[in-house]
Amino acid sequence: MHKIENMVVFGGTHGNEMTGVEVLKLLEKRNYFGKNLNLYAHFANRKAYELGKRFVDKDLNRSFTKDVLEKGGYLHEERIAKEIYDKFSGDNNLIIDLHTSTANMGKSIVLTKLNNFNLKLISFLQNLHDDLNVFYWEENEELAFLNTISPFGFAIEMGPVANNVLDCKIIEDTLVLVEDILDFAEKYNKNMLPNLKEEILLFEGKEYLYYPMDENGERFGYIHDEFQGKDFMPLCKGDRIFKTQIDTNIEYKGDEGYCALFINEAAYYSKNIACCLAKKINVKIK
Repeated sequence: MHKIENMVVFGGTHGNEMTGVEVLKLLEKRNYFGKNLNLYAHFANRKAYELGKRFVDKDLNRSFTKDVLEKGGYLHEERIAKEIYDKFSGDNNLIIDLHTSTANMGKSIVLTKLNNFNLKLISFLQNLHDDLNVFYWEENEELAFLNTISPFGFAIEMGPVANNVLDCKIIEDTLVLVEDILDFAEKYNKNMLPNLKEEILLFEGKEYLYYPMDENGERFGYIHDEFQGKDFMPLCKGDRIFKTQIDTNIEYKGDEGYCALFINEAAYYSKNIACCLAKKINVKIK
């Protein structure tokens, strides 16, 4: 059986998301190190954190492209991505990247690989946390997330919380998830996992929903108050999702069966993304 040798927890991948950095401090103070696997707490982007910005030159969590990992890069985050990859990539490493969202994502996970280990880990966590949602977005070159440097692991995404703000409950909920993941890894290595559900529910990302634009290419609407905070809820035709600057409503006209995630996420404004659209899927664990 494959064993996990190292569990690496990253915080501060986005410099204006403070929760992960706080959790790294708690891990170090509470001395979880020295179990039957090595636990590392890694401050990913200290310079961006000191500036209170999401990134310095480009989004670190989109910088783990094949080109950067093979050749390196000149930008601040490209150099960090290469350093992280060289130090922590590998099939024996479990990668957990800690994030927060301004959207109402609650207690959630962003997953990019559906291998047996990850699915068992999800099943283990969902058994402990009935409020845990999992957003699966199939790995591709455009995403280039930090957690893609290993086959094993994912990002934890907690919200809502404003950028550059510490929220006690979100910090503690994140820490509990990390503790539970460490517990899973130890039990997995010892072949002592409890009985797990053989099928898990995921929200599979399909496409983006964009803000309405005027003839000049400028945003002229915003998230409707009836849509705000409805992350993971089903979308129906006729749901009011935007309100325009001239006080009219724009309704959802897309296909049924979609749910919206990352609704009104602050980091997506620059890309004009209003939310991600996903469909519920059931995945069997082999």
